[in-house]
Amino acid sequence: MSRARRAFRPAVVGLEDRTALSTGIGPVGNGGDPQSLAAISGPTTVAVVGTTDPFVSASDWMSLQRQYAARARRGGNPVVFLGDSITFLWGDPHRQEPKDEILKALGTAAWDATMAADRAANFGIVGDGAQNLLWRVEHGELAGHPRVAVILIGINNVLHGATAGETAAGIAAVVQAARAASPTTHVLLLGVLPPLSDPNSAWRVNVRAVNAQIANLAGNKVTYLDVGPAFLNPDGTFKPGLFGAAGVHPTEAGYNVLSATLQPVIQSLLARPSGAGRHGRGG
Repeated sequence: MSRARRAFRPAVVGLEDRTALSTGIGPVGNGGDPQSLAAISGPTTVAVVGTTDPFVSASDWMSLQRQYAARARRGGNPVVFLGDSITFLWGDPHRQEPKDEILKALGTAAWDATMAADRAANFGIVGDGAQNLLWRVEHGELAGHPRVAVILIGINNVLHGATAGETAAGIAAVVQAARAASPTTHVLLLGVLPPLSDPNSAWRVNVRAVNAQIANLAGNKVTYLDVGPAFLNPDGTFKPGLFGAAGVHPTEAGYNVLSATLQPVIQSLLARPSGAGRHGRGG
């Protein structure tokens, strides 16, 4: 994990910077490697091994994926979270973390107060799109057959130019792969969190369209929950202090809101008989 530790520092430091409107996105605005970003602009339903993030090397990405798959095979986690940097920064006391203070997960306190009680495992990787998570699901990260798998993915696809239909198709592929990999697992699919405080921005419009489509995935052992409204004022702008400067990643206060919103839903799913099937939309 020492190699991954070296790569994580620029990955997390650059999270807000590379999505800031003032600098643009991707290789043009931030000097990222065009080849490393190309995959996230490709077909969202084709599984991609390795990173699409300019700050995380392929070997470091694989190091994390192997750690997660090994933990999954050991079992013992009734709840597994699968996602990108938004999930990663939530934290996990049992994950091998980088020691740099700058890398301390913003949501650690919220995770420890809520998700840790349910013995949840955090399988987030910085920079992942639906394609990357699809590969990870197909390669062992649900091998422990958890009771609940929480999936939050898609914002990186949106930020790198995928249409709402393309992003929704990628998320649908992830859900389908999760159901195939672990049919006994109940999938809690989260709506993509709203980016930027301006409710009329192109990204926000795109995210609303994505969420309208993936809400239809609710059904047999799949629950859809849009947690976005918990972050928004009635006019659609952000509630103060819940997102970072670039409007993509929750702050510590934002993770408190996210955890408090999710915890009762997760506990309700854990309380259901393991053979229970249908469960519809939430939120």
